[in-house]
Amino acid sequence: MKEFENMGKRMPYTESPEYVSQLIERTTEEAIRQTDHLRQQVTIRPLIRYAAAAAIAALMVFSAISLWNRTENQQIAKTESVSPIDDFLASLSDEDVQLLSYYDIEDAIDYE
Repeated sequence: MKEFENMGKRMPYTESPEYVSQLIERTTEEAIRQTDHLRQQVTIRPLIRYAAAAAIAALMVFSAISLWNRTENQQIAKTESVSPIDDFLASLSDEDVQLLSYYDIEDAIDYE
């Protein structure tokens, strides 16, 4: 332990005052440059968020409008379309309807 105490309190590496002043100058310039870059990022990030929120809102509005128009068109199509069976049944008289219950279909012929 005495050997360590005899070494003294000097630093193992020495730097010249010019090197230290250049180092301080370079780090100061880098810190200023990074601060300017961070300011640009801070001002751009909210704009990106607002633009994304606006795009999502517009997409939701257009989807809702499209869905509403589609259901409205489907309801119109449902009310206007009449199937051929409905036409046929509407054209039958009461006597024909009674005869339908007695109608018998012959067994289907298997041609195999």
